[in-house]
Amino acid sequence: MKKSTKILIGLLVLLGIAYAIQRLTFSTSTTENSNPFSNIDTSKVNQISILSDGREIVIVRESRGWFLTNPLHFPANLTEVNLLLDAVAANPSASVVADNLTDSVAYGLGAGAPTIKISENIQKEVSLRVGNITPDFDGCYVEVNGNKKILDLSKNIRTYAGEQVASWRDKRIFDFSLDEIQAADFALGDTLYHFFHRDTLWQVNGNNVPLAKIQDVVGNFVGTMAIDFVDTSLTEEKPLVDYGFSLSDGTRVAGKVTKSGDQTYASNSSLNQNYIIGSTISENLIRGLREIGRDYLHKETLKR
Repeated sequence: MKKSTKILIGLLVLLGIAYAIQRLTFSTSTTENSNPFSNIDTSKVNQISILSDGREIVIVRESRGWFLTNPLHFPANLTEVNLLLDAVAANPSASVVADNLTDSVAYGLGAGAPTIKISENIQKEVSLRVGNITPDFDGCYVEVNGNKKILDLSKNIRTYAGEQVASWRDKRIFDFSLDEIQAADFALGDTLYHFFHRDTLWQVNGNNVPLAKIQDVVGNFVGTMAIDFVDTSLTEEKPLVDYGFSLSDGTRVAGKVTKSGDQTYASNSSLNQNYIIGSTISENLIRGLREIGRDYLHKETLKR
């Protein structure tokens, strides 16, 4: 074999070895942190923190369920919490797209990138800086626990990182169902409607009323979802309906439906909170109460 041929073969062998080492290194790099949430048990997660634009949202699992604890104490939106935890429970994979953060701005991971932290306890948590959504819209770019690598996460959690406090607040005005109501009172003008519930029987001012009608009026009202929140006192309110609920566990919740300008509001005494609701909600409630009075009650029972 000629000397030049031996040299060429030697060079090819060296190139092959170098290529193999490069592939091995690349493979090791891209599989690092391939499942950032693999050690998290979502059934044991007790805190979610989101830091964005210098403001921190903290959501904690308390004995009564999930609650916002910062920037205010308020029941959390269980739908949003569960969607985020479902994304974590799916154990999404992640692959390295850059071995350092020099290109972080291009991936949306500059200094202002939001951070999501999922915690079971202090010793067991995952913190991710969240960047842009990937071109296929299925995932997003993240940096995990400050490891200085940019990853392509196969699940899009950017949506949750960008949500404002209002999105994490529970928009249910009442956290109980129709079946939990023992008694309810609605004052419409000078007329009082007293609802009493025992087993499957409902009475209003001592008169039997079909369950379907109760569901249509009271059930739909207690299932009301807020459009927004009012964290200040209301002025120049026009009262529409006063109401109070006595629950089977002894709890009493009271409030009123009011109107101010073009907005309709409902209050809840147990949370000391005012909500903006759709005008059709109050219209349906008022119409339903009047129909019960017309169809099921004697005239003498409609007065206080």
